[in-house]
Amino acid sequence: MCAVELSAAVLCVVDDGTVVICSSFDRKISALDARDSLHKVAELEFHRSAVFDLAQTLHSPYLYSCSEDRRVVCTDKRMWKAVTELELTAYAQSLSVCSGQLLCGTVGGKIMLLNPNDLSVVNELTVTTSCHAVRQVKLNLGSQMCLMRNMQFKILTPGRRPTLFAQFDELDAEPSRFDYYNGDLAVTCGDGSVLFWTN
Repeated sequence: MCAVELSAAVLCVVDDGTVVICSSFDRKISALDARDSLHKVAELEFHRSAVFDLAQTLHSPYLYSCSEDRRVVCTDKRMWKAVTELELTAYAQSLSVCSGQLLCGTVGGKIMLLNPNDLSVVNELTVTTSCHAVRQVKLNLGSQMCLMRNMQFKILTPGRRPTLFAQFDELDAEPSRFDYYNGDLAVTCGDGSVLFWTN
């Protein structure tokens, strides 16, 4: 067991088995060696504000980050250098990458499907009114999932022209995060409750 102290509150943690990568409120992304007592390998400052989310796929050399500065940045982990970026009209709070596609959910109420190679916009869809942010997105092989601040959860078909597959219109409390694995869905809410749907 080992621990490391960072300079600000950690907002997201991802790992690939050997490197643990975390983003923080002070706009930094830290890479820590999981095999060497979480020794800091790199500290990146590509963003100008808090870095909300990170996304990567197993064995991929690329890391994606989104920040309150409205930018989505692609970093090459082999050199720890930013290779491309996209500036959005409303900042993204959540990213998800799967099968050669990158999905982001914005505070402007949109989900945007991006090409992960150059961060070009493939498709954008308004899923809620602009005053109700998309809190979290998850891209799977068969669906795009999004959780909104206005107590809604939507599941859409994947691809360039997504259509609504299922939705929960009113959760009992304001949702904060969700997780989906093997057909099971769990949603955590601000009142401390956890809601489950099983396959």
